[in-house]
Amino acid sequence: MKVPVVLLVGAVLGCTPSAKLPARPALAPDSVALFPAEEFEEGIDAGTQSPNGASGWWVNEEPEHRVMLSTFRLEKNEVTVAQYAEFLRWAGGLGHYSSLMPIAVGPTQDDFAPKPGMADRPMNDVTWYDARAYCLWMGGDLPTEAQWEYAAKGASGRQYPWGSAAPDCQHAVFYPGGETLCSPAPEPVDSHPKGDTPEGLHDMAGNVADWVLDHYGWYPGTDGGTVPVEQDPSGPDGGTLRVVRGGGYRDVERSLRTTNRWGADPALRSDGVGFRCAYSG
Repeated sequence: MKVPVVLLVGAVLGCTPSAKLPARPALAPDSVALFPAEEFEEGIDAGTQSPNGASGWWVNEEPEHRVMLSTFRLEKNEVTVAQYAEFLRWAGGLGHYSSLMPIAVGPTQDDFAPKPGMADRPMNDVTWYDARAYCLWMGGDLPTEAQWEYAAKGASGRQYPWGSAAPDCQHAVFYPGGETLCSPAPEPVDSHPKGDTPEGLHDMAGNVADWVLDHYGWYPGTDGGTVPVEQDPSGPDGGTLRVVRGGGYRDVERSLRTTNRWGADPALRSDGVGFRCAYSG
């Protein structure tokens, strides 16, 4: 039934449902990748590490633990500026808009449009709340951290979304070292096919990082205890930070690894952080 969905979205948006709210846009079948139910190893098991990641990874990626996921679908691209502008126009309004965004607002609340040249760029400068509101409006949600990691590394446990080859600026938009970035700003989505996953996901590393659903915290088993297989985990029950995955255009090589994770204030707006949505199978 459509009414409960609209009421839920209205509650997340912090506004009452409006008569202008249309049926949500149809999700194109070829815009998502399907991931059948699967068990995989989340995290990394690489021995002793220093907190600053001197060996190329961080202690917050340990311990490796078994996770069982139900079937889900994940958007191949991060949500674009054009798509988010439509959300603002029909549902989000000024409550999910910021002047930092690459979106221009006109004299009325219905008047949102991408700034020139920005329509096909990944949406950025969105808070976790903005991102989740968009995904709920679309009939999905932010992916869990486990869903995101499995989509990025697959059953084979790829080091990078594309495999084991060291990143370069053809794989992803990031900071390769030296005096220059691969790009001074995020580039259009799906601009680096060399960095695609075998399942057809684009930009799972670099360009902009992705908000995911979970609160940030240590993985279960960090204290050395035995951890049973987790079924569809969604992170700690509470906390002050939310998880960000994937690395952005200013991040270094090791931030592009499929196990890399960090926590951020859910109210953060960054030009290096965007999102994509997940849907049930």
